[in-house]
Amino acid sequence: MRALSMLRLIVSVMGGLLVLPAAVRAQDGNALAQRCRLEAFRQVGGGVQPVELVTRLQDQCIRRGGPAGGTEGRLSASRTAQRTAVVGKPLKLDHHMSLNPDCTSMGYPEARIIKPGSIGTVSTRKAADFSLFPASNARHVCNAKRASATQVWYVASRAGSDTVSTRVIFPSGNAVTRTYVIEAVR
Repeated sequence: MRALSMLRLIVSVMGGLLVLPAAVRAQDGNALAQRCRLEAFRQVGGGVQPVELVTRLQDQCIRRGGPAGGTEGRLSASRTAQRTAVVGKPLKLDHHMSLNPDCTSMGYPEARIIKPGSIGTVSTRKAADFSLFPASNARHVCNAKRASATQVWYVASRAGSDTVSTRVIFPSGNAVTRTYVIEAVR
């Protein structure tokens, strides 16, 4: 704690700029704060950054219980994915979840359909599904069991091309937009 306070004092004397490598670890003895400080540095890319930005990102991380989990993870705010659907057969487009470090659910994310399909229907449902954490994430041990998730499904009514979009709001308050470009075949 003392080292971190000294660092903040040095930073304030330097005019609010934090000059540290991305791999620096907070010295306050709190494992959650350390993980969140590292996550904040990863998000801003390390180097010279305003201390207020790094501190704000760290505080947001601590409030949500650690670096984001589930499919919330480090996904960008918007993403487009390609899918192929067979006419008349349900296709799971995606699933979203938020997990605590002990693999318990933080609650169901809310998925909203913001652009429905033109040749098919899109729907959401609550279900149990497997998480997809990479081995580098502490929550990768959660991948072995099902957890509470919100799934997005699509059923094409005829062959052709379709585009659907969803907005997913996570229990942490983070939100992502997903667009799916779907080729429906017979």
